[in-house]
Amino acid sequence: VDKKKIARCYRLILTELKINIQVSSPINFIPRFCAELNLSGRTQNRAAELLKLAKKYHLTAGKAPTGLAGAALYVAAIQEGERRTQKEISLAAGVTEATIRNRYKEIVNHLRFNLNP
Repeated sequence: VDKKKIARCYRLILTELKINIQVSSPINFIPRFCAELNLSGRTQNRAAELLKLAKKYHLTAGKAPTGLAGAALYVAAIQEGERRTQKEISLAAGVTEATIRNRYKEIVNHLRFNLNP
C-alpha cells in the first residue's frame, strides 16, 4: 500500500474524530542527540538557539523535527569546535545523511552563517 494513501487516511480519521495531535518540536530531540553524540551543554544550547531562529524565520514548517534537530546540532557542533560527521549525526537522529545535509544548507543559507569547517 502506498505510504501517501495511508497518511491521507490517517489524517482523515483524525479529522473525523476531531483528534488534535501535537507535532513534536525539534528542540525536544536536542538533549537526547547530544547525549548520544557526547556533545557539551554549550553545543546543546547553541543548537536550541539555532532552532529558535529557524522557527522565527519560518524554516521549520513542513520539515521533520529530527532532521532539523540533527542539522542544528551539526552547525552548533562546528561552531563550538566539537565537530561530528553528518553520518554520526544522521545515525543519532535516525535520518539520512542527505536530510542532515539539506537542512544544514537551509539553516546556513537562510540564517547567513559563515562556517569555516
